[in-house]
Amino acid sequence: MTKPLRGMIRDMDKLAAGGFALVLPGLGRSDEIGAMAEAVEQFKMTTMERAGREVEQQETGRRAAAAQRQLTLHKLADGFEAAVGDMVTAVTTLSQELEDSTRELSIAVGEASSEASLNVKSVAQATQELTTSVSEISERGQE
Repeated sequence: MTKPLRGMIRDMDKLAAGGFALVLPGLGRSDEIGAMAEAVEQFKMTTMERAGREVEQQETGRRAAAAQRQLTLHKLADGFEAAVGDMVTAVTTLSQELEDSTRELSIAVGEASSEASLNVKSVAQATQELTTSVSEISERGQE
């Protein structure tokens, strides 16, 4: 009687350590040892099922966390892409405005330069006429 009980205790210790692959001695016996072996076998099966469910739940949780991380990364990437797009649009708009302003200033400078050139020509022509007049006055004054 003690030998089968010691074997049962040894196998229950193995089962407690996670050794679910063992086959309990005494299964199929019609005495108290068989009843104990059957109860321990039921405990083993229930524990294995529970462990399987826990592993499945952990895997489901891991997949959900991975999917959530992926979704978060996509949202961040989309936000970054939108921000960069907005910046590119703003830079393009400012560049166009700067180009337009530069063009307007170039036209204004060109017009001012042309006007200054005409003024210089007018002054030169007036100076020429004044010189001619002074020469004529000087000649008449000598006459």
